[in-house]
Formats: sequence, C-alpha cells, structure tokens
Amino acid sequence: MKKLLVVAMLCTFTGCFHGRVVSGARGGPVESELGFSLLWGLTSTKTTAVECRNGLASAGSYLPWWSFLLSGITVGIVTPVMKEYSCNIDAPGPQAALPMAPTAN
Repeated sequence: MKKLLVVAMLCTFTGCFHGRVVSGARGGPVESELGFSLLWGLTSTKTTAVECRNGLASAGSYLPWWSFLLSGITVGIVTPVMKEYSCNIDAPGPQAALPMAPTAN
C-alpha cells in the first residue's frame, strides 16, 4: 500500500507544460516529433527542421498524457516531450538592407 501511495504522490508532483510560438506566417502541415527531457530538465533532445527552407510558421511543445507515468517511474530522469512545428509556406520577402556602420576616414 505504501508503494502505491508513493507512486501516486510522484505522479501528482509533476506539472503540465505546453508552449507555443506563432509567427503569423501561413503554415503548412504540422509535423510532430517525440523528444525527451533528461536529468530533471537539465538537457533535452534537439529538433532541427531542415526541411523548412523559408523558416517556421509555428513551433510548440507539450508533455503527452503518458509522460507523467514514465517520469514517475524514472523519478524524473526521463520525461517525454512532444514537439510540433509547421513550416512557413510563403516565400521570404526581400530582406531589408541593414544600415552600414559609419567608418572613420
């Protein structure tokens, strides 16, 4: 009974997480990838969207419902994170020229 209580407490100490960034550009289909947060969030797996030649329209991450189970079993050492992104389908506009720094003559 004590073990069940400990597991229930560990599962309730985990929190919900959802983050999203939207650029306002038109996005294509949403791609998703499973990653992991390791060692209580000290490091995580990296996602690179090399197929997004025009940049990202949106990006986000969240903890799936079953991540609390795995996080509880591993005492937070491994926590799954679902990552979603959408590529910008618009061609990039002309880049504004950066002002040149004044030079001393």
